[in-house]
Amino acid sequence: MYCSFIVAAILWWFAAIFDAADGDLARYIGKSSTFGGWLDSLFDRMKELLIFGVLGYVAYKNYNNELYLLLGFLSIFTNVMSGWISDTKKLLIEKRDVEIKLSKKYCLGMVDTRDFIIIVSLLLHEIRLALFLYSTLFLLVLLYQIILFYKRYAPR
Repeated sequence: MYCSFIVAAILWWFAAIFDAADGDLARYIGKSSTFGGWLDSLFDRMKELLIFGVLGYVAYKNYNNELYLLLGFLSIFTNVMSGWISDTKKLLIEKRDVEIKLSKKYCLGMVDTRDFIIIVSLLLHEIRLALFLYSTLFLLVLLYQIILFYKRYAPR
């Protein structure tokens, strides 16, 4: 069973790298588009729904506690809403540049905090870690993002 968690962590790591790099590559070669950004955001939200739904269900089955279903739902909610706020800012308000410029010719994307937490949870064979962090701490982060967004962009 633990071997499957290691494989899942490795696959998630590669997926995170490719997810971060595709937008940077498109911007670097001048092929980025609003539709591409929207589609990337849609796939990110689908990925979040799937991963936290699965983590909540697996924790529920492993520990026979309905609390993990609730934590999975709250994790889905905080991730989808936080991602929506972030993507809305990127698409509607702020122009986005490549994440890390190594030189004029080379650049790298950045792997999301969410991905690191999920990978660490899988490697530690403790999926409840991701559920607890996203259902509690990231709910506060979501509220903070809403406050910052309101302060910066609300009409005066």
